[in-house]
Amino acid sequence: MRVLFVYPHRYYNEYPLGLLYLSAVLKEKGHDTRLLSLNSCQASTKDNPQTSLERGLQEQITCFVPDMIGFSVMTHAIDTCLRLARVAKERGCFVVFGGPHPTVAPEEMVAQEMVDAICIGEGEYALLELVTNLESQKDITNIQNIWIKNRTGIHRNSIRCLISDLDSLPFPDREILDLEHLHPKSMEFRGANFFTSRGCPYKCSFCWNSYLQSLYRGCGPFVRFRRVTEVINEIKGVVKKYNPAKVVFSDEMFTLKKQRLLAFCEAYAREVALPFYCQSRANAIDEEIVTALKTANCELISIGIESGNDYIRNEVLNRKMSQATIKTAFRLLKQAEIHTGSFNMIGMPFESEAMIRQTIKINRELRPDILHCTVIMPFKGTPIRRIYEENRWLETEPTDGYYNQATQRLPNISSSKLLAYQRLFDLFVYTPRWSRFVVELLLFLWGNVPLKDKKISFPRRVIRSLAYRLTPLVRKWLLPPQS
Repeated sequence: MRVLFVYPHRYYNEYPLGLLYLSAVLKEKGHDTRLLSLNSCQASTKDNPQTSLERGLQEQITCFVPDMIGFSVMTHAIDTCLRLARVAKERGCFVVFGGPHPTVAPEEMVAQEMVDAICIGEGEYALLELVTNLESQKDITNIQNIWIKNRTGIHRNSIRCLISDLDSLPFPDREILDLEHLHPKSMEFRGANFFTSRGCPYKCSFCWNSYLQSLYRGCGPFVRFRRVTEVINEIKGVVKKYNPAKVVFSDEMFTLKKQRLLAFCEAYAREVALPFYCQSRANAIDEEIVTALKTANCELISIGIESGNDYIRNEVLNRKMSQATIKTAFRLLKQAEIHTGSFNMIGMPFESEAMIRQTIKINRELRPDILHCTVIMPFKGTPIRRIYEENRWLETEPTDGYYNQATQRLPNISSSKLLAYQRLFDLFVYTPRWSRFVVELLLFLWGNVPLKDKKISFPRRVIRSLAYRLTPLVRKWLLPPQS
Protein backbone atom coordinates (compact mmCIF):
# COMPACT_ATOMS: atom_id res chain seq x y z
CA MET A 1 0.00 0.00 0.00
CA ARG A 2 0.94 3.63 -0.43
CA VAL A 3 0.78 5.61 2.81
CA LEU A 4 1.22 9.38 3.03
CA PHE A 5 2.05 10.83 6.45
CA VAL A 6 1.03 14.43 7.14
CA TYR A 7 2.89 16.45 9.77
CA PRO A 8 1.16 19.87 9.68
CA HIS A 9 3.90 21.69 11.57
CA ARG A 10 7.39 22.98 10.99
CA TYR A 11 10.28 21.00 12.43
CA TYR A 12 13.56 22.65 13.34
CA ASN A 13 16.23 20.95 15.40
CA GLU A 14 14.14 17.83 16.05
CA TYR A 15 12.50 15.82 13.29
CA PRO A 16 9.21 13.93 13.85
CA LEU A 17 10.78 10.63 14.89
CA GLY A 18 7.41 9.07 15.69
CA LEU A 19 6.38 9.27 12.04
CA LEU A 20 9.82 8.14 10.89
CA TYR A 21 9.48 4.99 13.00
CA LEU A 22 6.03 4.32 11.53
CA SER A 23 7.42 4.72 8.03
CA ALA A 24 10.35 2.39 8.75
CA VAL A 25 8.06 -0.37 10.06
CA LEU A 26 5.82 -0.12 6.99
CA LYS A 27 8.71 -0.01 4.53
CA GLU A 28 10.27 -3.06 6.16
CA LYS A 29 7.15 -4.98 5.11
CA GLY A 30 7.16 -3.69 1.54
CA HIS A 31 4.81 -0.70 1.77
CA ASP A 32 5.57 2.68 0.15
CA THR A 33 5.54 5.85 2.26
CA ARG A 34 5.99 9.60 1.94
CA LEU A 35 5.90 12.56 4.31
CA LEU A 36 4.21 15.92 3.85
CA SER A 37 5.24 18.58 6.35
CA LEU A 38 5.04 22.33 6.55
CA ASN A 39 8.80 22.36 5.87
CA SER A 40 8.42 20.59 2.55
CA CYS A 41 5.46 22.57 1.18
CA GLN A 42 5.87 26.09 2.53
CA ALA A 43 8.37 27.70 0.19
CA SER A 44 8.38 30.92 2.18
CA THR A 45 7.38 31.88 5.70
CA LYS A 46 5.22 34.54 4.05
CA ASP A 47 3.04 31.82 2.54
CA ASN A 48 -0.15 31.02 4.41
CA PRO A 49 0.53 27.70 6.19
CA GLN A 50 -2.97 26.33 5.61
CA THR A 51 -2.91 27.19 1.92
CA SER A 52 0.58 25.72 1.55
CA LEU A 53 -0.45 22.47 3.20
CA GLU A 54 -3.62 22.11 1.15
CA ARG A 55 -1.68 22.75 -2.05
CA GLY A 56 1.02 20.28 -1.01
CA LEU A 57 -1.57 17.64 -0.08
CA GLN A 58 -3.35 17.98 -3.42
CA GLU A 59 -0.02 17.59 -5.23
CA GLN A 60 0.96 14.52 -3.20
CA ILE A 61 -2.43 12.86 -3.77
CA THR A 62 -2.09 13.48 -7.51
CA CYS A 63 1.51 12.29 -7.94
CA PHE A 64 1.82 9.67 -5.18
CA VAL A 65 -1.80 8.40 -5.22
CA PRO A 66 -1.83 7.23 -1.57
CA ASP A 67 -4.28 4.58 -0.39
CA MET A 68 -4.08 5.88 3.18
CA ILE A 69 -3.23 9.25 4.69
CA GLY A 70 -2.11 9.33 8.32
CA PHE A 71 -2.17 12.60 10.24
CA SER A 72 -0.03 13.46 13.28
CA VAL A 73 -2.59 15.37 15.34
CA MET A 74 -1.60 17.74 18.13
CA THR A 75 -4.26 19.67 20.01
CA HIS A 76 -3.43 23.09 18.64
CA ALA A 77 -3.54 21.80 15.04
CA ILE A 78 -6.90 19.98 15.11
CA ASP A 79 -8.66 22.45 12.83
CA THR A 80 -5.84 22.28 10.29
CA CYS A 81 -5.87 18.48 10.32
CA LEU A 82 -9.65 18.34 9.88
CA ARG A 83 -9.56 20.70 6.89
CA LEU A 84 -6.80 18.65 5.30
CA ALA A 85 -8.64 15.42 6.09
CA ARG A 86 -11.69 16.70 4.21
CA VAL A 87 -9.49 17.23 1.16
CA ALA A 88 -8.18 13.69 1.51
CA LYS A 89 -11.67 12.18 1.83
CA GLU A 90 -12.88 14.09 -1.21
CA ARG A 91 -10.07 12.40 -3.15
CA GLY A 92 -11.09 8.95 -1.91
CA CYS A 93 -8.28 8.30 0.60
CA PHE A 94 -8.60 6.30 3.84
CA VAL A 95 -7.90 8.76 6.69
CA VAL A 96 -6.25 7.84 10.01
CA PHE A 97 -5.64 10.25 12.88
CA GLY A 98 -2.91 9.43 15.41
CA GLY A 99 -0.71 11.22 17.91
CA PRO A 100 -1.35 13.01 21.22
CA HIS A 101 -4.87 14.35 20.74
CA PRO A 102 -6.56 11.20 19.40
CA THR A 103 -4.92 9.33 22.29
CA VAL A 104 -6.36 11.59 25.01
CA ALA A 105 -9.64 12.45 23.24
CA PRO A 106 -10.53 9.38 21.15
CA GLU A 107 -14.33 9.88 21.19
CA GLU A 108 -13.98 13.44 19.93
CA MET A 109 -11.68 12.43 17.08
CA VAL A 110 -13.40 9.23 15.91
CA ALA A 111 -16.70 11.12 15.69
CA GLN A 112 -15.35 13.41 12.96
CA GLU A 113 -17.02 12.56 9.66
CA MET A 114 -13.83 12.84 7.62
CA VAL A 115 -11.90 10.44 9.88
CA ASP A 116 -12.08 6.69 9.12
CA ALA A 117 -9.94 5.47 12.01
CA ILE A 118 -7.83 6.69 14.91
CA CYS A 119 -4.72 5.17 16.44
CA ILE A 120 -4.32 5.41 20.22
CA GLY A 121 -0.86 5.28 21.83
CA GLU A 122 2.12 3.59 20.19
CA GLY A 123 1.32 3.13 16.55
CA GLU A 124 4.04 1.07 14.87
CA TYR A 125 2.49 -2.40 14.96
CA ALA A 126 -1.12 -1.20 15.11
CA LEU A 127 -0.70 0.76 11.89
CA LEU A 128 1.18 -2.10 10.25
CA GLU A 129 -1.67 -4.49 11.04
CA LEU A 130 -4.23 -2.00 9.74
CA VAL A 131 -2.35 -1.43 6.47
CA THR A 132 -1.73 -5.16 5.99
CA ASN A 133 -5.39 -6.05 6.56
CA LEU A 134 -6.63 -3.27 4.30
CA GLU A 135 -4.33 -4.40 1.50
CA SER A 136 -5.39 -8.04 1.81
CA GLN A 137 -9.05 -7.08 2.35
CA LYS A 138 -9.17 -8.76 5.78
CA ASP A 139 -11.20 -7.64 8.79
CA ILE A 140 -9.99 -4.30 10.16
CA THR A 141 -12.49 -3.91 13.03
CA ASN A 142 -10.56 -5.89 15.66
CA ILE A 143 -7.10 -4.33 15.75
CA GLN A 144 -5.72 -3.28 19.13
CA ASN A 145 -5.00 0.47 19.47
CA ILE A 146 -7.29 1.17 16.50
CA TRP A 147 -10.78 2.63 16.72
CA ILE A 148 -12.51 2.37 13.38
CA LYS A 149 -15.83 3.32 11.81
CA ASN A 150 -17.89 1.37 9.33
CA ARG A 151 -21.58 0.93 8.47
CA THR A 152 -22.26 -0.94 11.71
CA GLY A 153 -20.82 1.79 13.94
CA ILE A 154 -17.61 2.53 15.82
CA HIS A 155 -15.37 -0.37 16.81
CA ARG A 156 -13.41 0.59 19.94
CA ASN A 157 -10.53 -1.80 20.48
CA SER A 158 -8.34 -2.34 23.53
CA ILE A 159 -4.76 -1.18 24.02
CA ARG A 160 -1.96 -3.53 23.03
CA CYS A 161 1.08 -3.95 25.25
CA LEU A 162 3.90 -1.46 24.92
CA ILE A 163 6.85 -2.41 22.74
CA SER A 164 9.16 -3.85 25.38
CA ASP A 165 12.20 -4.29 23.11
CA LEU A 166 12.72 -0.96 21.38
CA ASP A 167 15.65 -2.45 19.45
CA SER A 168 13.23 -4.74 17.63
CA LEU A 169 12.12 -1.67 15.70
CA PRO A 170 13.99 -0.67 12.55
CA PHE A 171 15.90 2.61 12.64
CA PRO A 172 13.73 5.67 11.82
CA ASP A 173 13.21 6.22 8.09
CA ARG A 174 15.00 9.52 7.46
CA GLU A 175 14.69 9.05 3.71
CA ILE A 176 11.16 10.48 3.77
CA LEU A 177 12.45 13.80 5.12
CA ASP A 178 13.11 16.65 2.74
CA LEU A 179 16.85 16.09 2.31
CA GLU A 180 17.74 19.77 2.15
CA HIS A 181 16.70 20.02 5.80
CA LEU A 182 19.23 17.35 6.72
CA HIS A 183 22.11 19.27 5.19
CA PRO A 184 24.48 20.93 7.68
CA LYS A 185 24.34 24.25 5.85
CA SER A 186 20.55 24.43 5.91
CA MET A 187 19.18 27.43 7.78
CA GLU A 188 17.01 25.10 9.85
CA PHE A 189 19.64 22.49 10.60
CA ARG A 190 20.55 22.08 14.24
CA GLY A 191 21.35 18.39 14.40
CA ALA A 192 20.12 14.90 13.71
CA ASN A 193 17.93 13.73 16.58
CA PHE A 194 17.58 10.31 18.20
CA PHE A 195 15.59 8.50 20.86
CA THR A 196 17.56 6.30 23.23
CA SER A 197 14.51 5.58 25.41
CA ARG A 198 10.75 5.96 25.65
CA GLY A 199 8.66 7.09 28.57
CA CYS A 200 9.11 9.20 31.69
CA PRO A 201 8.43 7.91 35.22
CA TYR A 202 7.31 11.27 36.62
CA LYS A 203 3.79 12.70 36.83
CA CYS A 204 4.10 16.44 36.34
CA SER A 205 0.60 17.89 36.29
CA PHE A 206 1.10 19.80 33.03
CA CYS A 207 2.24 16.69 31.11
CA TRP A 208 0.22 13.82 29.68
CA ASN A 209 2.58 11.18 31.10
CA SER A 210 0.23 10.41 33.98
CA TYR A 211 -2.55 9.79 31.43
CA LEU A 212 -0.32 7.46 29.42
CA GLN A 213 0.83 5.63 32.53
CA SER A 214 -2.81 5.02 33.44
CA LEU A 215 -3.71 4.02 29.87
CA TYR A 216 -0.89 1.45 29.76
CA ARG A 217 -1.22 0.13 33.31
CA GLY A 218 -0.63 -3.63 33.15
CA CYS A 219 0.72 -3.40 29.57
CA GLY A 220 4.43 -3.70 30.31
CA PRO A 221 7.13 -1.35 31.62
CA PHE A 222 6.32 2.27 30.78
CA VAL A 223 9.96 3.45 30.69
CA ARG A 224 12.08 1.47 28.24
CA PHE A 225 15.69 1.84 27.10
CA ARG A 226 17.50 0.91 23.92
CA ARG A 227 20.81 -0.92 24.04
CA VAL A 228 23.82 1.40 23.93
CA THR A 229 25.38 -0.46 21.00
CA GLU A 230 22.20 -0.09 18.91
CA VAL A 231 21.97 3.66 19.52
CA ILE A 232 25.65 4.13 18.67
CA ASN A 233 25.24 2.13 15.46
CA GLU A 234 22.25 4.25 14.43
CA ILE A 235 24.12 7.49 15.11
CA LYS A 236 27.19 6.33 13.19
CA GLY A 237 25.04 5.42 10.20
CA VAL A 238 23.34 8.83 10.17
CA VAL A 239 26.66 10.65 10.61
CA LYS A 240 28.18 8.73 7.71
CA LYS A 241 25.22 9.41 5.41
CA TYR A 242 24.26 12.98 6.29
CA ASN A 243 27.30 14.47 8.04
CA PRO A 244 25.34 16.44 10.68
CA ALA A 245 27.07 19.12 12.72
CA LYS A 246 25.42 18.08 15.99
CA VAL A 247 23.39 15.33 17.59
CA VAL A 248 20.18 15.95 19.54
CA PHE A 249 18.80 13.40 21.98
CA SER A 250 15.01 13.74 22.15
CA ASP A 251 14.55 11.60 25.28
CA GLU A 252 12.36 13.24 27.91
CA MET A 253 15.02 12.40 30.54
CA PHE A 254 18.38 11.64 29.00
CA THR A 255 20.16 11.16 32.35
CA LEU A 256 17.47 9.06 34.03
CA LYS A 257 19.39 5.78 34.36
CA LYS A 258 22.83 6.72 35.67
CA GLN A 259 24.90 3.58 34.99
CA ARG A 260 23.50 3.26 31.49
CA LEU A 261 24.24 6.94 30.84
CA LEU A 262 27.85 6.54 31.99
CA ALA A 263 28.31 3.56 29.65
CA PHE A 264 26.66 5.44 26.81
CA CYS A 265 28.83 8.56 27.27
CA GLU A 266 31.96 6.42 27.23
CA ALA A 267 30.93 4.70 23.98
CA TYR A 268 29.76 7.96 22.40
CA ALA A 269 33.03 9.77 23.22
CA ARG A 270 34.99 6.92 21.69
CA GLU A 271 32.93 6.29 18.54
CA VAL A 272 31.05 9.51 17.70
CA ALA A 273 32.20 12.53 19.74
CA LEU A 274 30.04 15.10 17.92
CA PRO A 275 28.66 17.92 20.08
CA PHE A 276 25.22 17.00 21.37
CA TYR A 277 22.17 18.50 23.04
CA CYS A 278 19.89 16.76 25.54
CA GLN A 279 17.41 17.48 28.31
CA SER A 280 16.77 16.17 31.81
CA ARG A 281 15.64 17.05 35.32
CA ALA A 282 17.76 18.78 37.95
CA ASN A 283 17.39 15.86 40.37
CA ALA A 284 18.97 13.55 37.77
CA ILE A 285 22.18 15.58 37.61
CA ASP A 286 25.23 15.00 39.81
CA GLU A 287 28.96 15.57 39.54
CA GLU A 288 29.73 12.15 38.03
CA ILE A 289 27.02 12.56 35.40
CA VAL A 290 28.23 16.06 34.51
CA THR A 291 31.80 14.80 34.10
CA ALA A 292 30.60 12.03 31.80
CA LEU A 293 28.50 14.45 29.73
CA LYS A 294 31.44 16.83 29.37
CA THR A 295 33.80 14.02 28.32
CA ALA A 296 31.28 12.89 25.70
CA ASN A 297 31.09 16.45 24.27
CA CYS A 298 27.70 17.53 25.59
CA GLU A 299 27.29 21.10 24.39
CA LEU A 300 23.89 21.96 25.85
CA ILE A 301 21.51 20.44 28.38
CA SER A 302 18.08 21.92 29.02
CA ILE A 303 16.40 21.56 32.40
CA GLY A 304 12.93 22.42 33.61
CA ILE A 305 12.79 25.12 36.25
CA GLU A 306 9.13 25.77 35.35
CA SER A 307 8.49 28.12 38.29
CA GLY A 308 10.59 30.00 40.80
CA ASN A 309 7.85 29.67 43.40
CA ASP A 310 8.03 26.52 45.53
CA TYR A 311 4.25 26.17 45.95
CA ILE A 312 3.54 26.47 42.22
CA ARG A 313 6.42 24.21 41.22
CA ASN A 314 5.82 21.43 43.75
CA GLU A 315 2.13 21.53 44.69
CA VAL A 316 0.50 22.79 41.49
CA LEU A 317 2.91 21.36 38.90
CA ASN A 318 3.87 18.30 41.00
CA ARG A 319 7.56 18.69 40.20
CA LYS A 320 8.71 17.73 43.74
CA MET A 321 12.00 19.55 43.40
CA SER A 322 13.66 22.14 45.64
CA GLN A 323 15.34 25.35 44.51
CA ALA A 324 18.56 24.03 46.04
CA THR A 325 18.45 20.98 43.75
CA ILE A 326 17.89 23.17 40.71
CA LYS A 327 20.68 25.58 41.64
CA THR A 328 23.13 22.73 42.31
CA ALA A 329 22.48 21.19 38.88
CA PHE A 330 23.04 24.50 37.07
CA ARG A 331 26.15 25.23 39.14
CA LEU A 332 27.72 21.85 38.27
CA LEU A 333 26.97 22.31 34.58
CA LYS A 334 28.35 25.85 34.56
CA GLN A 335 31.53 24.70 36.30
CA ALA A 336 31.98 22.06 33.61
CA GLU A 337 31.39 24.73 30.93
CA ILE A 338 28.37 22.93 29.53
CA HIS A 339 25.77 25.36 28.16
CA THR A 340 22.43 25.32 29.91
CA GLY A 341 18.85 25.96 28.87
CA SER A 342 15.88 26.48 31.17
CA PHE A 343 12.22 25.64 30.60
CA ASN A 344 9.79 28.00 32.32
CA MET A 345 6.02 28.45 32.37
CA ILE A 346 3.64 31.14 33.52
CA GLY A 347 -0.13 31.36 33.80
CA MET A 348 -0.54 28.50 36.28
CA PRO A 349 -3.57 28.20 38.56
CA PHE A 350 -3.24 30.36 41.69
CA GLU A 351 -0.17 32.13 40.26
CA SER A 352 0.25 35.82 40.97
CA GLU A 353 2.45 38.43 39.35
CA ALA A 354 4.79 38.23 42.32
CA MET A 355 5.22 34.50 41.65
CA ILE A 356 6.05 35.19 38.00
CA ARG A 357 8.70 37.61 39.25
CA GLN A 358 10.14 34.77 41.35
CA THR A 359 10.57 32.73 38.16
CA ILE A 360 12.35 35.67 36.58
CA LYS A 361 14.51 36.03 39.69
CA ILE A 362 15.78 32.43 39.76
CA ASN A 363 16.66 32.64 36.07
CA ARG A 364 18.57 35.84 36.73
CA GLU A 365 20.56 34.01 39.39
CA LEU A 366 21.25 30.91 37.25
CA ARG A 367 21.87 32.77 33.96
CA PRO A 368 21.01 29.91 31.58
CA ASP A 369 22.42 30.32 28.08
CA ILE A 370 19.03 29.66 26.49
CA LEU A 371 15.64 30.64 27.90
CA HIS A 372 12.29 29.06 27.12
CA CYS A 373 9.19 30.66 28.59
CA THR A 374 5.67 29.69 27.60
CA VAL A 375 2.18 30.41 28.81
CA ILE A 376 1.05 27.02 30.08
CA MET A 377 -1.34 25.09 27.85
CA PRO A 378 -3.77 22.94 29.90
CA PHE A 379 -4.15 20.19 27.32
CA LYS A 380 -6.71 17.43 27.59
CA GLY A 381 -5.32 14.44 29.45
CA THR A 382 -3.23 16.55 31.84
CA PRO A 383 -4.10 16.67 35.57
CA ILE A 384 -3.71 20.44 35.71
CA ARG A 385 -6.56 20.90 33.24
CA ARG A 386 -9.04 19.76 35.89
CA ILE A 387 -8.05 22.72 38.08
CA TYR A 388 -8.81 25.16 35.26
CA GLU A 389 -12.11 23.47 34.50
CA GLU A 390 -13.25 23.24 38.12
CA ASN A 391 -12.56 26.96 38.63
CA ARG A 392 -13.89 27.95 35.19
CA TRP A 393 -10.56 29.48 34.27
CA LEU A 394 -10.30 27.82 30.86
CA GLU A 395 -11.45 30.35 28.29
CA THR A 396 -10.68 28.54 25.05
CA GLU A 397 -8.96 25.46 23.65
CA PRO A 398 -5.36 25.69 22.38
CA THR A 399 -5.39 26.65 18.71
CA ASP A 400 -1.90 28.11 18.34
CA GLY A 401 1.66 27.44 19.47
CA TYR A 402 3.05 27.84 22.96
CA TYR A 403 4.25 31.38 22.28
CA ASN A 404 1.16 32.97 20.74
CA GLN A 405 -1.87 32.18 22.88
CA ALA A 406 -3.19 32.34 26.44
CA THR A 407 -6.10 29.94 26.80
CA GLN A 408 -6.85 30.77 30.45
CA ARG A 409 -8.58 33.66 32.15
CA LEU A 410 -7.12 33.90 35.64
CA PRO A 411 -8.68 36.07 38.39
CA ASN A 412 -5.52 37.97 39.29
CA ILE A 413 -3.70 38.56 35.98
CA SER A 414 -5.01 39.28 32.49
CA SER A 415 -4.27 37.19 29.41
CA SER A 416 -2.69 40.24 27.81
CA LYS A 417 -0.26 40.59 30.70
CA LEU A 418 0.60 36.88 30.66
CA LEU A 419 1.57 37.15 27.01
CA ALA A 420 3.48 40.34 27.82
CA TYR A 421 5.57 38.53 30.43
CA GLN A 422 6.15 35.68 28.00
CA ARG A 423 7.28 38.00 25.20
CA LEU A 424 9.59 39.96 27.48
CA PHE A 425 10.91 37.13 29.65
CA ASP A 426 14.42 37.18 28.16
CA LEU A 427 14.63 40.95 28.62
CA PHE A 428 13.58 40.65 32.27
CA VAL A 429 16.26 38.01 32.85
CA TYR A 430 19.22 39.30 30.87
CA THR A 431 19.07 43.08 30.87
CA PRO A 432 21.24 45.00 33.38
CA ARG A 433 19.61 46.54 36.42
CA TRP A 434 19.96 50.13 35.20
CA SER A 435 17.84 49.43 32.10
CA ARG A 436 14.99 47.48 33.67
CA PHE A 437 12.72 50.52 33.71
CA VAL A 438 12.62 50.20 29.90
CA VAL A 439 11.41 46.59 30.21
CA GLU A 440 8.79 47.67 32.74
CA LEU A 441 7.57 50.26 30.23
CA LEU A 442 7.27 47.56 27.57
CA LEU A 443 5.38 45.37 30.03
CA PHE A 444 2.92 48.21 30.57
CA LEU A 445 2.47 48.65 26.82
CA TRP A 446 2.05 44.94 26.04
CA GLY A 447 -0.16 44.41 29.07
CA ASN A 448 -2.59 46.98 27.73
CA VAL A 449 -2.82 45.54 24.22
CA PRO A 450 -6.23 43.83 23.99
CA LEU A 451 -6.23 40.32 22.55
CA LYS A 452 -9.64 40.20 20.90
CA ASP A 453 -11.19 43.67 20.81
CA LYS A 454 -11.68 44.39 17.11
CA LYS A 455 -13.08 47.89 17.73
CA ILE A 456 -9.88 49.02 19.33
CA SER A 457 -9.78 52.67 20.43
CA PHE A 458 -7.25 55.12 19.08
CA PRO A 459 -5.21 55.21 22.33
CA ARG A 460 -5.05 51.42 22.33
CA ARG A 461 -3.93 51.45 18.69
CA VAL A 462 -1.10 53.80 19.65
CA ILE A 463 -0.10 51.55 22.56
CA ARG A 464 -0.11 48.46 20.33
CA SER A 465 1.97 50.19 17.69
CA LEU A 466 4.51 51.33 20.28
CA ALA A 467 4.78 47.84 21.74
CA TYR A 468 5.38 46.21 18.36
CA ARG A 469 7.91 48.83 17.27
CA LEU A 470 9.86 49.29 20.49
CA THR A 471 10.30 45.69 21.62
CA PRO A 472 12.69 44.54 18.85
CA LEU A 473 14.65 47.77 19.15
CA VAL A 474 15.06 47.34 22.92
CA ARG A 475 15.96 43.67 22.48
CA LYS A 476 18.65 44.60 19.93
CA TRP A 477 19.94 47.40 22.17
CA LEU A 478 20.06 45.58 25.51
CA LEU A 479 20.65 41.91 24.74
CA PRO A 480 23.98 40.45 23.61
CA PRO A 481 23.97 38.92 20.12
CA GLN A 482 23.10 35.20 20.04
CA SER A 483 25.96 32.91 19.08
